[in-house]
Amino acid sequence: MHFKTPSMGHFRANRRESQGLRARAARLHPIARPFYRSFIAGLTFLLCLGLLLPGAAAAETAAPAETRNTLVPLLPNGSCAGAKSATIFGLQVYGSSGRNASYFSTLQNSGASWVRVPVMWEDIEPNDVTPSQYQWAAVDNALLGARDACLNLIATIDHAPGWAAFYPRAPLFAHAYGDFAEFVGALVERYDGDGVSDSPYGMVVNHWEFYNEPDLGPQPSGATAWGNAGAQYAQMLRTIYPVVKAANPQAQVVFGGIAYDFFDVNDGPFVQSFLEDVLKAGGGDYFDIMNFHYYPAFRKAWYRYENSANEGTGLVGKTTAIRELLHQYGLNKPVVITEAGWHNNDHEELPSSDEDQSRYVVQFFAQSKALDLEFMIWWMLSDPVGEYQYATGLVTDTNPPIAKPAYKVYQVAAARLGYAEYSGTLTVAETKNEKVEVHRFTDPHTKKVFYVAWLNPISANGSTSISLSGETARVYDKIGILIATKQDAEDGANDGKVTVQVGGSPVYIVIN
Repeated sequence: MHFKTPSMGHFRANRRESQGLRARAARLHPIARPFYRSFIAGLTFLLCLGLLLPGAAAAETAAPAETRNTLVPLLPNGSCAGAKSATIFGLQVYGSSGRNASYFSTLQNSGASWVRVPVMWEDIEPNDVTPSQYQWAAVDNALLGARDACLNLIATIDHAPGWAAFYPRAPLFAHAYGDFAEFVGALVERYDGDGVSDSPYGMVVNHWEFYNEPDLGPQPSGATAWGNAGAQYAQMLRTIYPVVKAANPQAQVVFGGIAYDFFDVNDGPFVQSFLEDVLKAGGGDYFDIMNFHYYPAFRKAWYRYENSANEGTGLVGKTTAIRELLHQYGLNKPVVITEAGWHNNDHEELPSSDEDQSRYVVQFFAQSKALDLEFMIWWMLSDPVGEYQYATGLVTDTNPPIAKPAYKVYQVAAARLGYAEYSGTLTVAETKNEKVEVHRFTDPHTKKVFYVAWLNPISANGSTSISLSGETARVYDKIGILIATKQDAEDGANDGKVTVQVGGSPVYIVIN
């Protein structure tokens, strides 16, 4: 069920590679074929991206367009930087993240604190030139959300130009590491907000991710990526790390979001040893934040790391596995997820619904809080365009965008969980049911304890009862509607416990 399987982020691969992957898909085990076709669609998606996404092919001399009917006033240069206190909630966008994007109001009103956008080296420096000749228009346009909505941006540096690598996502030519360092230094300096060589549009970016899913291995067409070149990826990090810090001491170097799933040993496209190869080569000293992607298709593979048989999302297990590997190399890094999501369309190979997508929104973010993740990016704000078959967006790709049920669920989750303080996950001994997942939080404003609870697996129907400490409770569904008052969930036995019904759809239980 890996709808995204190997890469929702493979947007600029060429058609020949896509055709080679189609041939490979025909040779896969029948169970794996639909997953691999998703990968192919993701690769082919790029062919449409440059034509359909706003700002994707902006002229070098064009200034970012502005629309004045925005809810956020135009702010002075750099004044947004750090102004918006960050929650863990984020969204992926392509093209512009600013007020000139058709989906800007939905981005602005979503409750997201983070936005992830791609920054393509090949667009900025298509020919080997000096920084004074860089073409900044496209990246200025992409990063406008940092100014127009005071969002915290994570920029994914990707796609080397043809003069620097055989393939846009491949290891760099030996002579190009210095050129890449020059490019990265100029890029980070332009968006550090110190008033020196800054973008005239006032964006500040402090999180820089190096390549999308760099664990991708060689492809049937002959193209290759970093997957079998962990030592070279470590060398790249070693080269750029001091450059980033020199340009902006506040900047964070983020490991490229690895798929870390559908491995080559299972005839998949991702190299299982990539992360460890990077760490063996000493790369652990040259990034600040660990980063991976998560889609539930292979969730069962991660259950063994959870010590649980509750058929949950698998997110806890995968996060645990990656942290354990880092600990083996003496590393205790903050962890983020720059892609996670699920579709709502009822695809014949991967059936789903509005309800399924909405459930994952709450579950992913509640678990991310419990796992102490720095942030999680939902892939993506608006539905993908082109050949990609799975509608993973929270809004449609129409103009104007139409919000899906999951968008409201996201808003409510951001409001309830964004600044809440996580204080524990109930054990099976406490819930009396290993299929029930319950996370405890405290509202920082009211100081009231509340729980987020659901019945696993994702498709669960029916309900079960759980007992929680408290005299009364109010129960809200995932879109914030009150569904049980204190008369429905109260301490009937006068034993300091309230009994609440929990089903597959997540609920918020506020204890009084």
